[in-house]
Amino acid sequence: MVSIDHFRDENMSGSDAPSLYRQQYLEAVQHFKDGKLENCASTAKYNLTDASLPRFYQMKNMLLVAAAEGDWYEGVRWRMKAEKLWSATKDMVGENNQKEQMALQQIRDSIDYRQKQQDASAPSEVDESRLVESDTEEGESEDIVEQRKADQRAAQMEATYGGPDFVTRATQLEKMPTWKATTKNLNKYEKGRGGG
Repeated sequence: MVSIDHFRDENMSGSDAPSLYRQQYLEAVQHFKDGKLENCASTAKYNLTDASLPRFYQMKNMLLVAAAEGDWYEGVRWRMKAEKLWSATKDMVGENNQKEQMALQQIRDSIDYRQKQQDASAPSEVDESRLVESDTEEGESEDIVEQRKADQRAAQMEATYGGPDFVTRATQLEKMPTWKATTKNLNKYEKGRGGG
């Protein structure tokens, strides 16, 4: 059985996340506490549809789905998603930011705990092919998949170059049909200034 301590809610984001995210997360946790696992999973999945959901709450909701999911393979896939996001987030968080480092460690502990629980309840013969994620989740449209990929690219750009203003501008440029021409002109401009 999963310890509810692994779903405790402290302010997991480095900033003060709006109480809406916390309330939505706690609603899913309450379903879990009440033994309403399907409601827990569907509430947490719904929470994850919010594009502005902070990464820490994304990971927490993913772990709730992993714990509440009735299908072992689906639960493992959700834990793996949380772990992948944790790794990307860890690379973005500065070592001097103690609050976020603590939050990341708590998430890491929850991921490890979930993995131990899943390992203990694994089928006798695991079908590895069922653990592989496809590009599209059940019920996702191609537009949602493309948006998710664009969000991942934006997160990578933010980690590399910093700042949401840069990410917004770069993402907008990337969607323009003249992206390659713009990049070529920018490179010429930089070379002309002695910058490249």
